[in-house]
Amino acid sequence: MVALNLNRARVRIALLAGLVSLASLAAIAIVTRSQVRASTFERLDEALDTLVEAIGSDIELRGLQDLRQDALREGLENNAFEFRLEHHSAILFRGAELLASTGDLPRTVAARSLLDLAARSPLPFTAREEFTGQRRVCRFQVASLSGQAQGATLVVFRSIENHLHALAAFDRALLLMVIVGALLSGVILVIATRQALLPVERMTAAAQAIGAHDLSRRVPEGSGAEEFERLAAVINGLLERLERAFEAQRRLAADAAHELKTPVAVIVAETQEALRQEATQTERVRSLEAVLAAARGLASGVDDLLELTRAESAGLFRSERVTLGELVEEATLAVGPLAASQGIALHFDVAEDLTLVGDRLALGRMLANLVRNAVQYSPEDGRVDVAGGRAGDLVWLEVCDRGPGVPEAERARVFERFVRLPDGRSRNRQGSGLGLAIVAEIVRLHRGSVTVGGREGGGAVFRVELPAR
Repeated sequence: MVALNLNRARVRIALLAGLVSLASLAAIAIVTRSQVRASTFERLDEALDTLVEAIGSDIELRGLQDLRQDALREGLENNAFEFRLEHHSAILFRGAELLASTGDLPRTVAARSLLDLAARSPLPFTAREEFTGQRRVCRFQVASLSGQAQGATLVVFRSIENHLHALAAFDRALLLMVIVGALLSGVILVIATRQALLPVERMTAAAQAIGAHDLSRRVPEGSGAEEFERLAAVINGLLERLERAFEAQRRLAADAAHELKTPVAVIVAETQEALRQEATQTERVRSLEAVLAAARGLASGVDDLLELTRAESAGLFRSERVTLGELVEEATLAVGPLAASQGIALHFDVAEDLTLVGDRLALGRMLANLVRNAVQYSPEDGRVDVAGGRAGDLVWLEVCDRGPGVPEAERARVFERFVRLPDGRSRNRQGSGLGLAIVAEIVRLHRGSVTVGGREGGGAVFRVELPAR
């Protein structure tokens, strides 16, 4: 015996639909049965009423003195021919005395039966007849006569067993229809629900096959149903975010190992050098200075690495209106002391009230990194120019320096992680190679672009374009 799994949606839907179908068909069957039975008995009662009216009126006019024994039979035959009524019987009695009856009935009837009939209301009723001994189920109508037949009672009846058999057969047919209809509805709903939920089954199977080792796979779309299309899009969006987060974690681990390896080695080596018993005070001081420089570089690299990982995995935290003046202020506060220590002037030529929408802290970090990069690679007593404006629906920023520039073959690579050109290593030994990677990631999250080009007279020009909205 197959057990139904009620935890499955399609099983619950099919059962619910089957119950609703059963209830609906049962209600229709009950109403239909009631109407058919009412119509059947209405026709029977109309025939009884017609005969009672016709025969009773004739007897009331003729009186009981000249009533022959076969008068009822003749009255029934005449009316049956005229009104096309048949299979009826009749008795006429007064008190407990049987006055007349149709030919198919006995000449004597128990007094109690007559008295019981006389006490009946004139409305038609169903009962078993006690006259022939067959105890047939009949439909009766009783009429108390007046006029010349004052005190007499006329009873007209007919057997309805054939009608009852037909109604019983009709009831069985209705019951069968209800059961078969409910079962067929359930089967059809099972098939239809199974077919309708096939896209969900496919998405479930595809999602189960996706593991943490391969989050690049996606659940199938294109089911044709709008609801399932949206579900697949939501699931794929979630998988994309998970893939990005897992990838950011993997890259964080790899990048951390890459970033920590060199400064840690320097710290260990210089510490061992300082701990040598024969080391002079000057050598120990030089070793400690090297340890301090390596630790500062390590701290800066860790900050850059965490910032890059945050941007890649979590995306932007806020979306707000930001003016270029606010970004310039952020960059000045962050890079001003470094520029001043190297005698480099910062010159800004931007429309400070020009606004764009984005994460203010991230955009400030982006511009500060570009300016810091320009300062680090500029000659002493040089100058870094920052310009900004609007072109159509874009807001642009340019950071220009007079440093060694970026060779054309390396201009795409400088935005990758840990990429440091040979000239850059000699100028900034503590750099991590993550500053421009952070710039590229922040610009990507703002759906903009960043490029680097050459500057006339020498140097580099970094240009950022961001949507104004």
